[in-house]
Amino acid sequence: MSAQDRLFRALLQLYPAEFRTRYGDELLQLCADELRDARAPNAQHGQLRTLLADVIDVFWNGLAERVSNGGAPAPTSTMRFLGVLGIVGGVWLVSAFVVFIGGTVNVVRLVVFNLGAVAIAVAISRTWFDRLGGLGRAVASFVVVSNVVYAAMIVLTQPGRPRVFGEYDALIWMLAGIALWLADGLFGLVALRLPGLGRIGATALVLGSLAIIGISHLGLVEPGVDSLAMRLALAGVFFNGVGWILLGLVVAFRGRSVAALSEGSRPA
Repeated sequence: MSAQDRLFRALLQLYPAEFRTRYGDELLQLCADELRDARAPNAQHGQLRTLLADVIDVFWNGLAERVSNGGAPAPTSTMRFLGVLGIVGGVWLVSAFVVFIGGTVNVVRLVVFNLGAVAIAVAISRTWFDRLGGLGRAVASFVVVSNVVYAAMIVLTQPGRPRVFGEYDALIWMLAGIALWLADGLFGLVALRLPGLGRIGATALVLGSLAIIGISHLGLVEPGVDSLAMRLALAGVFFNGVGWILLGLVVAFRGRSVAALSEGSRPA
C-alpha cells in the first residue's frame, strides 16, 4: 500500500466497527478516486489540497461517528457553522481548566460558551424538529433563553457598571445560574432520545447539571473553600463543556462521508 492508503486506513480505525464493515472500502475508494482526479491537468484543486481536505474530513467524521448513534442527517452549511460555534464555545470553556485567565478574557470565554450552547440548541431544533415534540422544543427554547440571559448578565454586571437590578442582583444571578445549568441538563435528557445525536455528549450535558451545586447563593458551597461540593460543581462545568463539544461534532460533521458515498461524490 502507498503511504496515502496507510494513512486513510489508520484514520478509518476511528470509526465504529459497523461503519467500517459497511462503508470502509467505499470510503477508501472515494478518497483514492478524488486524489486521482486531483492529479489530472485540468483539476480544480491540487493533489495536496485534496489530500488535506480528505484527511480532515475523514478524521472529523470518525470522531463524530464514534460519539453518535447513527442516523444523523448530513449537515448543511448552516448546521456546520452552528456546530463549529458550539465546539468553539465548549472548547473555550473547558480550556479554563488548563489555563485560567481572568478579566476581559474570561468574560469573552463565558459569553462565547453561552453563544455556542445556543447555536447547538438551534441547530438540533432545526434538524430534529419533528422528533423533538412539544416538550423537546420547549426545552430547546429554555436553553436558548437561559444562555442568552446568562451572557447578558455577565456583560451587564461587570465591575464599574451600575447595578442593573440594584439590591436584587444576587437573586437574579442565582436564578440565572439555576436556569442555565438546569436547561442544559434537561436538554441532555432530550438529546438522549434523538437518533443519531450521540449518547456520550447528551450524557455529559446531563452530568453538567451538577454545576448548580456551585451557585454560592444556594448555600451549598462557600466561595474560596475547596470542598467535595465545589469539586462536583466544577466537574459539572467541565462535563457541560464536553457535552456541547461532542454534540457540536455530530451536528457539524457527522454524515458527510455517508452522504458522499450515497451520492458518489463528497458534498461541497
